[in-house]
Amino acid sequence: MSQQRCQVVVSRSARASHSRFGFGLPGLIALGLTAAVSGAQDQTPESTDAADVSPPSAVIVEGQITDSMGAGQSDVSVTVIFKGDDGSRGETIATATTDEFGDFKVTLPRPITADAFVILAKPHYAELVHEVRLDPSEPPPFIGEMLTGNLKLSGRVESHLGNKPVADARVSLEASYEHQSATTDKQGVFTLTGIAPGRGALPVEAAGFGREQVSIPQLEEPGAVVVVLKPERVVRLLTLDDLGQPVSGVTVECLDQSRNDFRTTVTDENGSAVLRGLHFDTARLLVRLTHEQYVSSRGFDRKIDTPPDKIDSTHEFVMIRAGRLEGSVTDASTNQPLYGARVMTGTGSSDDSPREWTSDQGYFEIAGVTPGEVVVTVHLSGYAPELKTANVRAGHKTRVDIALKPPTVVKGVVKFDDGKPAVGAEVVATRWRNFETLGIRAMTDREGRFAIENAPADSFDVTAFLSRSKPVVATVGENRTETLEIELMRPPEGDGLAGAVALAVGAAAPELTLTSLDGQTFTLRSLRGKIVVVDFWATWCAPCVEEMPMLAAVFEKYKGRKDFAMLGVSRDFEESDLRIFLDRRKEIAWPQVFGEKAGADSAAEKFGVVMLPALFVIDTDGKIVGSGLRGDQIAEVVQRLLPQ
Repeated sequence: MSQQRCQVVVSRSARASHSRFGFGLPGLIALGLTAAVSGAQDQTPESTDAADVSPPSAVIVEGQITDSMGAGQSDVSVTVIFKGDDGSRGETIATATTDEFGDFKVTLPRPITADAFVILAKPHYAELVHEVRLDPSEPPPFIGEMLTGNLKLSGRVESHLGNKPVADARVSLEASYEHQSATTDKQGVFTLTGIAPGRGALPVEAAGFGREQVSIPQLEEPGAVVVVLKPERVVRLLTLDDLGQPVSGVTVECLDQSRNDFRTTVTDENGSAVLRGLHFDTARLLVRLTHEQYVSSRGFDRKIDTPPDKIDSTHEFVMIRAGRLEGSVTDASTNQPLYGARVMTGTGSSDDSPREWTSDQGYFEIAGVTPGEVVVTVHLSGYAPELKTANVRAGHKTRVDIALKPPTVVKGVVKFDDGKPAVGAEVVATRWRNFETLGIRAMTDREGRFAIENAPADSFDVTAFLSRSKPVVATVGENRTETLEIELMRPPEGDGLAGAVALAVGAAAPELTLTSLDGQTFTLRSLRGKIVVVDFWATWCAPCVEEMPMLAAVFEKYKGRKDFAMLGVSRDFEESDLRIFLDRRKEIAWPQVFGEKAGADSAAEKFGVVMLPALFVIDTDGKIVGSGLRGDQIAEVVQRLLPQ
């Protein structure tokens, strides 16, 4: 098992779900706050506020309360009361309040045996009641619950012409992760219920009117909400090819940036599509057109400027007929097909030109390629990249076969101008054979060292940079025995990751909030009570990919257990690369987090990780019990922690 590492900075993510709920069972109530008493149903517990009562020492109920985003809910009142034989609510046993993370513990001087209710309450939220059994011989009941709002929002939708009511308008509420909708009555009135406090947006749509949106700064004090609609703007689209023929099946995406209004449609057999319900004041739409047989947009690179003198307009777009690339990727020494190689077209490694991955037979086929001379670049971990050019013709297939050779390793060091190592500096391979298609990179460790693996044998340029430090370009020659030295100007004090230190065994895991690719939100705190594996990795990191079979085996063995969770934090540079890789590796079935908005970037700093792979195991108390694990060590640590 290789013990190499890819150098990089990582991120964080996690959302929780405790399942250790306590359920009340019928039976006699045994009371005992200052002494153990059995069979005394009519006995009242002594006040815990009395001066002679010792500090609480026994936890009778604990848990965590979250909101719809998975974040801890503070200041939730937790009240534990006795349950009567007839199911009625009795006297209060004890109370508590959740902290800033939503955690709480209800304690007494001594444990008791009783059937009880746990009541969770907070202003503007619906009250929750749980029935539990308090039994000193069992762990205290754990309540993991999400509070839902109990606010009501009412309003009226009317036309800007004479303030006439608009019936059958669809009113939606978008607040955090909550989405609700209602329809206006004949008087244009709507009502939404079960709303949580906070900020919100109210998009409104109605036939014949443009989509309108109202922002609500405070949902708990919205006041009277009145939404005024203007007539809709209608945009008609016609797509033709470069021979003047209509193109059907074109996916048309339009964006009104001024209102963050996104629309999508597909052209019919006549190459036509219609966008309705656009805001009356829409002046410009950004447009993206995609079709596998035509040259698709590389983003929202087209535009529609609507005419100011009319609200119904037609706009024509021309799509160029594309060609296809096909071929095979093989091992140059054995001539065997290579599976999972990434084949890219275009002259840049970071654009969204068509690309594909080879099949188990080493075959690839790429549609939508722009006619003309096309650069084709192939990457595969464990091999040197290769580049060829091909002459692609519209409406035709062009074959390109590529053989990959063994890679080389480029070793180097990045230092500041004062001679100290530049920790966490990024080193990116840029220009190669007059193109920027190499797409390999690394990050420096605590000594400023880096190693670029899977490098070609010929020369190429690299660019080294650190936050707020001027990038420096260096050339890698064909002599790989020499260490490449790069010097950066030191950035302002406190910038970068110069002080980053990976968390060691025994340290408390940092609080993380992460959102996975499928939209789930996690917090590490809410995963307390579970053994959690957090893996920082990237598809371009060969040692990371090498660990995947072991991680997949661990996940497969424990995925059904309620006391186990696994999270992946991707440090890929393009989400598309991650998604394509995951689509081909179905065994990687645990949640994956990508991107700054999802929390991946900030996790790197919290965990102090500057090299990949970086794997941590966190115990039920939120302490790190495994750090920097590789190979069989992963399974060994998890197996030791999880009772069989």
